[in-house]
Amino acid sequence: MENKKILNATTCSYNGINFKSNLERDSYIALHKEGFNPEYEKRTFHVWKGKNFSVPCYDLHKDRKTHKNTWGANTYKPVDIKYTPDFTFFITDSSGAERMMVVESKGFPNERYSYVKKLFRTYLEENMPTSMFFEVHNQKQLKAAIDVIKSIKQ
Repeated sequence: MENKKILNATTCSYNGINFKSNLERDSYIALHKEGFNPEYEKRTFHVWKGKNFSVPCYDLHKDRKTHKNTWGANTYKPVDIKYTPDFTFFITDSSGAERMMVVESKGFPNERYSYVKKLFRTYLEENMPTSMFFEVHNQKQLKAAIDVIKSIKQ
């Protein structure tokens, strides 16, 4: 079955988990095969907290009462920006410290992804500086990421 949200992606199942693409399934299998315990879309990070702004904003927005696009004063508080990576898991590095690994399997990123990725990396930098982020687009890159993770673990 085709996944309409992701360009050229086909949803699939493996081991009772429904993946949004074959690349995600293959990444899960490869990470598991290497002895890691990847969790698929289990953690959601709030990378930007919505707030009420003091500067007035007049724009075209969807009115929450009429559900129609309306131009005028936008008094709605922007919603939080959240990011749910494909895989998260923890390893113990050679010094004995626990580190979070994040693996994002990306076939064709959408226009929103580059912005959210920057916010997420900023979040990791400020809140989890020992974590690592891997973005893989194919099996070769996934193998390279696994090699890096294994070198840290030893």
